[in-house]
Amino acid sequence: MSSDGSSTDKNFCYLISCFRARVKRYIQVEPVLDYLTFLPPEVKEHIQRTAATTGDIQAADLLLNTLERGNWPLGWARMFVEALRQAGNPLAARYVNPELTDLPSPSSENAHDECLQLLNLLQPTLVDKL
Repeated sequence: MSSDGSSTDKNFCYLISCFRARVKRYIQVEPVLDYLTFLPPEVKEHIQRTAATTGDIQAADLLLNTLERGNWPLGWARMFVEALRQAGNPLAARYVNPELTDLPSPSSENAHDECLQLLNLLQPTLVDKL
């Protein structure tokens, strides 16, 4: 791997570490794995088992750890961002986009967080009513 590719990968890993808490909350892992063709099948299966047993947040954490520690082919970062978009995780893709051109504003983040909190509060009542 060239040094330019290596520094790009390191920069991308740093970006993941900066926004890790947000990204983990917004990834639905299983659909994303379908687009990550560079990941070996056994790694995908391990992440899928984690999603099934402990949930998406832990599986997303495992996926991010795997990506940060692995030696992946050139272009893996772009492939990951595109996988997030294609799998219906546009907010997570915005956080890890290496161009940093479309980061959510603090007010947008706050509004999104408030909506999530409201949904979490109302979910038990909605489930009972249904």
